[in-house]
Amino acid sequence: AMGPVQGWKLSMAISVAMVVMALYCLTVYEILSRGWYHRAIPYLNVYFEVTLPFIPLLLFWWQRGSVNALTSPVYTGWGALVVFSAFRSDPRICLGAGALAAVENAVLYWIIRAPHITNVETITWPWAMQRSFYLLLAGVAGAGLARSVVKKAEDALNILAFSKRGMARDAAKVLESAIANAENNHNLDVDALVVAEASVGKSVTMKRFATRGRGKSTRILKPFSRLR
Repeated sequence: AMGPVQGWKLSMAISVAMVVMALYCLTVYEILSRGWYHRAIPYLNVYFEVTLPFIPLLLFWWQRGSVNALTSPVYTGWGALVVFSAFRSDPRICLGAGALAAVENAVLYWIIRAPHITNVETITWPWAMQRSFYLLLAGVAGAGLARSVVKKAEDALNILAFSKRGMARDAAKVLESAIANAENNHNLDVDALVVAEASVGKSVTMKRFATRGRGKSTRILKPFSRLR
């Protein structure tokens, strides 16, 4: 729909980038649905999301020039993506996202800079460094927000104790076991423990059979979950 407005080459390039993003999301979904979880997955997801604005800005430079790319409203969305990384509840991810966006912005300016254009102040290197600083600041703000979301282990136990959800009891048992392991096996201070990460993945699937008419049977699958 945007082809006549922004050009068919640019529209096709953006469409290809969106297809690549969709394939990545489907791949991650398939991995998680099979129960193959790794601690690096949240980091990869956030850093992939933060890198997304880098691609359309390069495409804008390719089709429209340096002024259009360096003054694009995509920069507003770039900062928002860095702040949204706080939903991962890990301050380290937010700080890494802000640092990555700041470095990518500096690299982008070095690639598409136009020293011969002097009548547009916002495409000069001081403005580019300001944008990098603001992206880094967005990571710091996201880290502060994520730190307020992370709960202490004692607070998490109190929440689970008064929760009416069915899985609260099982989650409390897992949390109590983790606290006991940290205290007895690793000599950690219980009062300083926080719940930094919790995940539910796929576990074993029990196979059962139920009788049916005419001497037939039907297979019944009973999947189980693994709480970490």
